[in-house]
Amino acid sequence: MCIKEKEIKKIYFIGIGGISMSGLALIAKDMGLEVLGSDTVKSEITDMLINKGITINFSQISENIKKDFDIVIYTAAIHNDNKEYVEAKRLGLNLMSRAEFLGLIMKDYKLRINVSGTHGKTTTTSMISNVLMKNNNNPTVLLGGMFKGINGNVKIGSKDIIVCEACEYKNSFLEFFPNAIIITNIEEDHLDFFKDINDIRNSFKKFIDKIPNDGLLVINKNIDRIEKLVKDFNGRVITYGLTEDSDYYPKNINLNDDGTYTFDLMNKKNNLGLVKLNVIGYHNVENAVSVFSLLLNLGFDFDVINYGLKTFTGTDRRLEYKGTFNNIKVYDDYAHHPSEISASIKAFKTLLKNDNRLIIVFQPHTYTRTAALYEDFAKVFSTLDYLILIDIYAAREINETGVNSKDLVDYINRKYNKNFLYIESMDETVEYLLDFLKPNDIVVSMGAGDVFKVVDKLIKKL
Repeated sequence: MCIKEKEIKKIYFIGIGGISMSGLALIAKDMGLEVLGSDTVKSEITDMLINKGITINFSQISENIKKDFDIVIYTAAIHNDNKEYVEAKRLGLNLMSRAEFLGLIMKDYKLRINVSGTHGKTTTTSMISNVLMKNNNNPTVLLGGMFKGINGNVKIGSKDIIVCEACEYKNSFLEFFPNAIIITNIEEDHLDFFKDINDIRNSFKKFIDKIPNDGLLVINKNIDRIEKLVKDFNGRVITYGLTEDSDYYPKNINLNDDGTYTFDLMNKKNNLGLVKLNVIGYHNVENAVSVFSLLLNLGFDFDVINYGLKTFTGTDRRLEYKGTFNNIKVYDDYAHHPSEISASIKAFKTLLKNDNRLIIVFQPHTYTRTAALYEDFAKVFSTLDYLILIDIYAAREINETGVNSKDLVDYINRKYNKNFLYIESMDETVEYLLDFLKPNDIVVSMGAGDVFKVVDKLIKKL
C-alpha cells in the first residue's frame, strides 16, 4: 500500500532534528501533510525545518502527543521509555519506525535505488545523485549526510526515481522496497544489535531477496562468499571491484598531484573509457566503479555517468577540505570504522609532500564498536605518526563495556611503541594544536560524533 492510498493528514516525528528524520519530514511536508515533531536541542537542521513551516517541540513530553496524529514516526535511537513514544502507544496511535515510513514512501517511485554496506553509502549515493541530476533526471534523494549538490541531505524530485541509503542497523533496510541495489561491503559493525558477521550476512541476504525478479543487484566482488548471498536470487547480478575477476573494474589507475585519480573503466576485457575523479581517496575509485556498474546496467550512457562523476566534489564530512589557515591544511572526515579509517588515512597520506605532518584527532563512536574492534583500531592507528584521541562519543549507549579512550591510547602506545595522546576535552585539544601545529601540516578531525567541533574551533583561532 502506498502512502497516497492511506488517509493521512497529520504526522509527528520523534527526533525530527536528525539528518535522516529531517529528510523524511520534508518529503512528508511536500506531500501536503501537516508535519510536527520534537527534538531535545536546537540546530541548523531544526531551524531549517521551522522555516519550512514545520512545528517543533524542544522537549519530549507526553503532552506533545495528540489523539489526532495519524502516524507517529520514531528512529532506532528512540528507547521504549521515551515519554512521547509511551504516550503514542497508550493512545493506540499508529507508531511507525523511520524505516517503515521510508519504505511506505518508496513504493510510490518507479526506480528505487538503494545503496547499502558497512561503509561508503553516503558518498556512493551522492555520486549516483549527482549523475542523475546532471542528466536532468530530477531524482528524489535521501542521504545520511550533507551534500552540497542538493544543499542538504534531501532533494524532492519526481516520482520516477528515488535514491537513498539503506542502513542495516536494526535491520532497517528490510522495510524497504528496492528494485536496484548496490552493496559496497559487508563487515562487522553495529555489534550492539548483531550477534556476529554471520548474523549481519543473514540480514544482507534477506535484503537481497527483497529485489524483484526483474531487479538489479550490484555487489562488490571482494565480499566474502558472494555465491551464498545471491543463491536463489533470480534478478541480474553484476559484480564490481578492483580486480579483473569482477564484471567491472578499473585499470591503469593513476594518482594525480592533487590526490585525485584517473583510470580506465573495464567491462570484462573491454575498455569503456577514461575516468577522471574530482575527489581524493583510492576507495573512491571503487565507489565510482560501483556507480558505473549500476547505471550502465540501468541503461545510462557512459559519457553521462562520466560527466556526473567528474563534476562530483564530495559530501560534507567525507574527506572534506575545510581550508588552509596560516599554511595549515584542515580537513574533517566521518570515518569511524577501522576499514573506513584505513581508507581515509591512505587518502590523506597521498597529500603529504616533503616535511608535511599528518595529525589526526579521533573520537571513537560508541562503546560497543570500540570494544568489539579494539585490536583493529589499534592496528590501523599504528600506521600514523601523530594521533590524539578524545573521549568516546556515546550516541545511543551507556558504557557497559568499560572501554575508554585513555586506555585505548595507552594500549596502542605500548603495543606499537607510539607516543600518541589522550586529551579529555575539545577545548584542551584545540589549545594543544595551536602550540603544536606548524606550516604545511595537515590536521584532520575524524569520527562520526561531534569531533568536527575541534577543527571548527581551531579554524577560528588559526
